[in-house]
Amino acid sequence: MIDNVAPEISRVASSVGNDTDGMYEIGSLVNITVTEAIGEEGLTGTVTINSDIIGGRVANGELKNAGSGIYYYIWNTNGSVPSADYEVETTLADISSNTD
Repeated sequence: MIDNVAPEISRVASSVGNDTDGMYEIGSLVNITVTEAIGEEGLTGTVTINSDIIGGRVANGELKNAGSGIYYYIWNTNGSVPSADYEVETTLADISSNTD
């Protein structure tokens, strides 16, 4: 059987401890969490953080599997500069290279 169904990202969230308002101090370790809609495990994924004000890509890396269809990336903002336009782009891919 061929897998033609792509994973579906249902939620992307960020936090520093219990703080989830999206406004974090420079030097924070920001946990970016990506949730797959049906809890599919064993996926691979990437995260890219951009800022047009700063001039493009600020950070990027591989998502880690936390289990139950939850994937995460820890963004170390040490050395970053304050910006109001940080944008997070994420992808998830299955073994058949179907992506969301």
